[in-house]
Amino acid sequence: MVERDEMSTSEEADRVAALEQKLAERDREIERLRRELFRFRMMVEHAPVGMFEDDPTGACTYVNGRWCEFTGLTPDEAMGFGWTKVLDPEDATALAAQFSSASGPPINMAVDFRVTRTDGQVRWMHGQTTAIFDESGQIVGYIGSGTDITERRRTEQELQRVQEELEQRVEERTAELRKAAEVRAELEAQVIASQESLIRELSTPLMPIADGVLAMPLVGSISAERAEGILEALLAGVSASGAQVVILDITGVPMVDTHAADALMRAARATRLLGAEVIVTGIGPAVAQTLIELDVGLNDVVTRSTLQAGIAHALRRVKGRFMGSTK
Repeated sequence: MVERDEMSTSEEADRVAALEQKLAERDREIERLRRELFRFRMMVEHAPVGMFEDDPTGACTYVNGRWCEFTGLTPDEAMGFGWTKVLDPEDATALAAQFSSASGPPINMAVDFRVTRTDGQVRWMHGQTTAIFDESGQIVGYIGSGTDITERRRTEQELQRVQEELEQRVEERTAELRKAAEVRAELEAQVIASQESLIRELSTPLMPIADGVLAMPLVGSISAERAEGILEALLAGVSASGAQVVILDITGVPMVDTHAADALMRAARATRLLGAEVIVTGIGPAVAQTLIELDVGLNDVVTRSTLQAGIAHALRRVKGRFMGSTK
């Protein structure tokens, strides 16, 4: 009987010892969990980004200190849907539409939105949200974070402003260059026209020698285009001055071809029609030979070997006419 009592007491002591050991292990596990929970809370509370937790409807159940610092709301003010009152109305509408989309509650969301703090400051936040599921696969809430991206957005906006300003300057500069190019083209056209006019004047010079006497010394080859210019200048000069004698000096013409010969004959005939006499000077041996070969008749045209001789003849003719008209 005594031995049984001793055995019961020993077994009871073992059970108590085992129970105390289990209690001690549980206490140690609880302490470990408590420390981990404390560490986790400290990490969340002092995280460099805002952190929050919502229920399945989007109502807030937790915000950390950084989130409150960013928005200016207290944890109590943020609970439920109180956090939405700091959202920009336009962004709040977009968030609500995304959250309640036809495809069902979102599993993950990432969006930039504006927050108007309680002190009036407008700041930008990049929010990221992910769904929490239970064992059956149902969404039981959301956890997420919000990062202050205000400076980044300001930088982007400033870069956009600078880019738009540069594009505007480029457009304005392009317009200025286009206008300048048009002005330059117009000026170039005027210069070219002036040069062509000067060249025509130089190629068909008409000089008054005396009253009633004009001289046109020709230099260089005579093309078809230049021949027309000679004829126009000669007729205009005779008509304007009322000249009685015109001297065509071809001393500087190296060769006379069909165009040149035809031009001389046409000029002579047209000048006679205006009542003026034509004198051709400067016909050398080579030119004379060419005129013969071309069968150009100069029977109706007075010719002299030099310009000086032509001028002397012209003066005598004008003087003779003047003397005849005074008798």
